[in-house]
Amino acid sequence: MAKVRPTLRFVISLVCALIVLVVAVVTLAITYSVSLSTVRDIGKKHSLALATTARVQAENNFAGPPMTLDTLDELHQLNDWYAASNDPANPSLDIHDKYFHFCYGYFRLAGFATTGIGVIYDDGAGWNCFVRQLGTTGRLVVHFESRSAWRWPESRNMTGVRRQVYLDTRREVPQSVIDANIEPWTTNVDNRIATYQTTKSFITPDGGGFWFPTVAFVKTGSTTPEFVVPAVKPLYNQSNDFLGFGIISQPTTTLNDFLRAVVTTANTHAFVVESSGGWMLGSTHPTPYLSWTQYTPGQVIRTGCGNTADSDFGLNPVNYVACRLRASGFNAYPPLVKAAGLDGGAFLGTPGSRVELDSVDGSNYFFASARVTSPYRLFGLNVILCMPESDVLGDIVAGRNLAIGVTVAVFVVAAAISFGLVYAMLQPLTDVSQRMKDTARLRESDTIEEYSSLAEVADLQRSYTNMNTAIKSFTRYVPRDVVKDLMA
Repeated sequence: MAKVRPTLRFVISLVCALIVLVVAVVTLAITYSVSLSTVRDIGKKHSLALATTARVQAENNFAGPPMTLDTLDELHQLNDWYAASNDPANPSLDIHDKYFHFCYGYFRLAGFATTGIGVIYDDGAGWNCFVRQLGTTGRLVVHFESRSAWRWPESRNMTGVRRQVYLDTRREVPQSVIDANIEPWTTNVDNRIATYQTTKSFITPDGGGFWFPTVAFVKTGSTTPEFVVPAVKPLYNQSNDFLGFGIISQPTTTLNDFLRAVVTTANTHAFVVESSGGWMLGSTHPTPYLSWTQYTPGQVIRTGCGNTADSDFGLNPVNYVACRLRASGFNAYPPLVKAAGLDGGAFLGTPGSRVELDSVDGSNYFFASARVTSPYRLFGLNVILCMPESDVLGDIVAGRNLAIGVTVAVFVVAAAISFGLVYAMLQPLTDVSQRMKDTARLRESDTIEEYSSLAEVADLQRSYTNMNTAIKSFTRYVPRDVVKDLMA
């Protein structure tokens, strides 16, 4: 059986088509590699931009209280502003009205969104204000109360005031309405809560302010516990004598609010975590990271938990323990657990900002970490952003894949055209080959009417024509059948 060999025409056409396809594959490989790198670079920049936005929002959140507390410290160094117990006009309550005006002004500027502001003086006196319900009336008020220890501790007859302003009308609540709708006014209260002495250990020689670690807290008249981050400023008089602490408590829920405002894709989540230990302080994920249980006297409070008894004046009948999860233990959202383990856990405490790309359950995520700073000493907070690559780059990747698909189709068509064009151009070569086989068998062959445009093929055609003419001339004298017999 004769061996089947491909025709030169087919081989050359195929080689040309393959060259086109090889060029296409190399071009697409380079394009895909470069585009993937570019697309991921865009994703990293986008995720870092969102994390940075969240960081800036957090810093703005932590910038307001220091400004207010620094102002409060400066006021205590003026000639007509005193710590409550040191007012020469005691037992006049004029200084308490100054406290109230300052307190209301702060709440007004803060949009009534803060948990509370107040002062704890070193002798047990103090004042504070916060937003609360006015009994069962259904109306919210800014509630202010102050206590003066001008006779403390010689007698337990402290003096003070309490005032309220309706949030809806911004009008003061009559004293008779206050007395009729909230708990009885207790004046003999030592404002130096359980954490007061601990707070004094944070004072530095420069008298600078600081953020106290998160505190579990129940406002007076409420049974709902909350977690707050207190900004604290030591207060001094003109003689640089220590007076006590100014305190503004920021609820952790405000962190959740601006985190939600930053997140712009469906599956992206942002978190605020403590840089050391990774304890969660804010989250956009629907699964709670914070749990509350009723406090039992003598109960040991483990790390990551807070006890409302530590921030209570002794007026709340029930206290609670609030416990937070670490980022590494937040199993409801595996990407955060992954982020907590990056760089051996150091990713959560990144001192500046950085972005990493890693895989979680087969899906790529951008992980961004940005450190939060504050005018006051901060115990260390980082904003952590977990963004699926598909969320931010889905449309870009789809467009890129469409472009690559169109390019592939173009190259395939080009290869087919190349194959067909070369195959058609070399058709005369096949014709010459067939004619030569016929001539070799001494079969008659028609005259070539049209020569190829390719020089080499045209030469072959002319050579064949000359050879065929010579054989025709020879066979005029010797019949073809005789020649065949002679050659057999």
